[in-house]
Amino acid sequence: RGAVARLLVLGGTLRVGDVLLAGKGHGRVRQIVDSMGRDIPEAPPGTPVEIAGLDEVPDAGDRFHVVTDIDQARSVAVDRRQRARAEELASGAAANRVTLENLFDQIEDGKVSEVSLILKVDVQGSGAALRGQLEKLGTDEVRVNILHIGVGGISTGDVTLAEASNAIIIGFNVVPGAGARQLAEAQGVDIRMYRVIY
Repeated sequence: RGAVARLLVLGGTLRVGDVLLAGKGHGRVRQIVDSMGRDIPEAPPGTPVEIAGLDEVPDAGDRFHVVTDIDQARSVAVDRRQRARAEELASGAAANRVTLENLFDQIEDGKVSEVSLILKVDVQGSGAALRGQLEKLGTDEVRVNILHIGVGGISTGDVTLAEASNAIIIGFNVVPGAGARQLAEAQGVDIRMYRVIY
C-alpha cells in the first residue's frame, strides 16, 4: 500500500482520486479506509480515516489540504522538504557529526576523545582481523570504540545506530542497500567502504 496516513477530516469531503498535500508529503488518494476497516469512496467532515497514496508519511499534527493540481502539490512538498533540511543543517546536527574528513579537527578542538565505529564485513574472519588492527590505532588521547561488528550488507539499522551514537560505518567487501545509502545521506552519517586491508 505504500505510505499510509491516518487523517481526521475537519471540513469538506475527502474523495478517492483527490490530490492531497500533507506535511512534506503529497499524492493522489488511492484508497480510503474507515475506522471499521472498510473501503469507502469518500469521507465527510468529522470522519477519521486511513488513506494510501502519499509519497511520504506526514508527521503527527500536520494539516492536510486537497489541491486541484498534482504539480502544485509536488512543488509545495519539495519546498517544505528543502526548508526542513535547511533548518536541520542550520541547527548544526549534521555539522557536529564525526566524519573521517573532520575527525582530526574535532580531536584538536577537544570535541572528540573516542572514535566510534560500526564494522560490516563479508565474513566473520575479516571482522576479527579488522577489530584487532583498528583497536591498536587508539592512543592515550583518542580511543577507538567498536560498537558493532556484523556480517552482510550495510542496512538502515546500521545507519540508525551510527546516527544515534555519532559513529562512522566501515564496510569491508560489502555495500550499503539503496535505503541505507539514502538514509545516511539524509542524516549525514559517514560510510566508508574498503576491499583491501593494508
